[in-house]
Amino acid sequence: MPPPSNIIIAIDFGHKKIGIAVGNMISQTASPIGKFNHDSFVKQELIKQFVNDWSPSKIIIGYPESSNENKIHRLILKFKSHIESLTALPVILTDESFSTEEAKSMLNPKKAPIDALAACIIAEQWMRNQ
Repeated sequence: MPPPSNIIIAIDFGHKKIGIAVGNMISQTASPIGKFNHDSFVKQELIKQFVNDWSPSKIIIGYPESSNENKIHRLILKFKSHIESLTALPVILTDESFSTEEAKSMLNPKKAPIDALAACIIAEQWMRNQ
């Protein structure tokens, strides 16, 4: 059996777009690898491609910690379930409060992949807490 991977994939699930980052648990760093719209077929194919390309040990999804559950919470839970069945990898929800705002403060929003950078922030925060 091969040793477990030190790679994770992190996802920032937004209302319009989904940002993806890859994280290295040894170096505790993450890099953006893309963003895409909420098209079901595209999501499924890209998730499979990212898992095949990066061979992560787990997938981390940002989840807004809030006492008021709303539509985005339900969409994220449905997306999590879909990824679990699609990949057979552990999928972990982690607090992503303010990750997009932090990403926007770091870059020019007109030229930068905010969603993918937010996924980097989610990955790095999760790794720091392990």
